[in-house]
Amino acid sequence: MRHLNVPTAVYAAAKGGLNEFSKNIALQHASKGVRVNCVLPGYIDTPFIRRKIGGRPNYEIKGFKSTEEYSAARNEVIPMRRMGTGWDVAYACLFLASDESSYITATTIVVDGGVTATCPGV
Repeated sequence: MRHLNVPTAVYAAAKGGLNEFSKNIALQHASKGVRVNCVLPGYIDTPFIRRKIGGRPNYEIKGFKSTEEYSAARNEVIPMRRMGTGWDVAYACLFLASDESSYITATTIVVDGGVTATCPGV
């Protein structure tokens, strides 16, 4: 949805392509009752942020001294002051899969604690 000051052109192109692909499929099949939407997670607290890259801890590559310091910095840029969880993303998906969202198609739902309305760089 926006640049985060890291070289992720291929990742961004793939995500943008998937969003537009989903919208196109949704419109193409809406008359058949098929709904297609995308869930866009923001900063989510998962083992992915604790991974090693080239044998080095991710937090170290990002310029932090510990996982806790890295997590705290991520939390600080989020208006809700916390990273989301897998459950936050799952509940959005469950909503979209439910009858309560029967009139929602060709859209994206951002699950990010308000972060895309700001300009973080962590």
